[in-house]
Amino acid sequence: MIHQGPLLQLSQALQLSPTLLQSMEILQQNTLELAQYLNNLALENPVLEYTEGRDSALSWEAFSQQVPWLKDTPAPGDPGTDPGGLAVTRNTEDSLSLLLGQQLDRLSLRPPLLALCQYLTELLDPHGRLDQEDLDGLTHAGVPLPLLEEAITTLQSLDPAGVGARSTEECLILNLFIIVQTYIKILINDRQLKSDGF
Repeated sequence: MIHQGPLLQLSQALQLSPTLLQSMEILQQNTLELAQYLNNLALENPVLEYTEGRDSALSWEAFSQQVPWLKDTPAPGDPGTDPGGLAVTRNTEDSLSLLLGQQLDRLSLRPPLLALCQYLTELLDPHGRLDQEDLDGLTHAGVPLPLLEEAITTLQSLDPAGVGARSTEECLILNLFIIVQTYIKILINDRQLKSDGF
């Protein structure tokens, strides 16, 4: 005998909204494509004003002026002044440094923390990782360890996920954390929509 009656079945599906799709397209653009996209938006919409991004590179002199305890410290890497100094090569076309600098500008950080975060962006290797020797050089130069740890945590909270990691393992952990955090937000929003009757 077959039992007939109402059947209620719950299912969960991930749907991408047009805004999310547009965001994903924007995030996949390189610096030149993004600049062109923003320029086109500014031309289409008279309310928007697009200005070229500033140079996010921060010299040692500017950095040491913003951080009081480093005013009399010689620049790391100067021959004969700091044998274990930091070697920072400045590349004006470094789009990762520029992206991170723009994100840092949007945060409300106190000046010493902001200056240290900006300096750390210049220390990143091509893979977006920090070298432990560079960090040791900063502590040797007089940067307090709690401030350095706070700056590293701030840098690691920026996009792309995994930036500022000190090892491959830390990079993977940071990426995993972002993935879990994203799915938790999706689940919370989905449950809230269901409880609201949508």
